[in-house]
Amino acid sequence: GFVTPSANQNGQSFDLFVVDTNGGVAVKVNEAFKVQLVHASADTSFGNVDIWMNGVKVFANLPRTRATATVGLAAGTYNILVTKALDPIDTVYAVNGVVFDATKNYIGFVSGVKDTTLYAANPNGINTTINFYGTDAYTETGLSGNVRLWYFNGVANADSTQLSRGTTAPVNLFSKSVYGQISGPQDIATTATTAY
Repeated sequence: GFVTPSANQNGQSFDLFVVDTNGGVAVKVNEAFKVQLVHASADTSFGNVDIWMNGVKVFANLPRTRATATVGLAAGTYNILVTKALDPIDTVYAVNGVVFDATKNYIGFVSGVKDTTLYAANPNGINTTINFYGTDAYTETGLSGNVRLWYFNGVANADSTQLSRGTTAPVNLFSKSVYGQISGPQDIATTATTAY
C-alpha cells in the first residue's frame, strides 16, 4: 500500500499484513487473530489428527500431546472439524459457529474421549466427551527473564491435578485444577528450579 494514497491514484493505504507459512490469503494484522491448538486427548481410538477450519486443513497430522505452531487467520466465524490424520471422512469432533475476534490470541485443547463408556468416569462427574477447551486471554510472552506457564488439566479421570515447582519445599504453581480447566499464566524466573 501507499503512505499517501491520494498522491498515488488513491491506491490502498499502507498496512501490515500476515500470511500463514502454509500460504493463503493475506490478512491485515488488525483484522487477524492468532491461534494455537494442542492435542490433549488420551482416547486410543484415534492417533494423530488433522484440524480443519471452514473446510481448509489448517493443521495436519498433529500427534497426541503436541501443540501446533501459532498461526494468524482472518477474524470471523469458523466451523472447526477434527479428523483422524489423513482421513477427512473419519470425524473425531466438530463444532460450528466459533467466533474469533481480531487482535486476540487463542489457545485451544482438544481433550476427552469419543466413547465415554470405554473409559473410567471423572470422579467429579464432569462430562469427558471429546470437546474443545480454550481461552482468548492467551499470551505468548511473559516478563523479561521469565518463562510464562499456562496449565491445562486434560486428565479426564482425575479428581484434580496440580503443578508444583521445586523438590525440597515444593511451591504449588497451579492447585486443584479440575478436568478441562485452563489456569495461568504464571511467570517463573528462568533461574527457578524445574517445574513438576
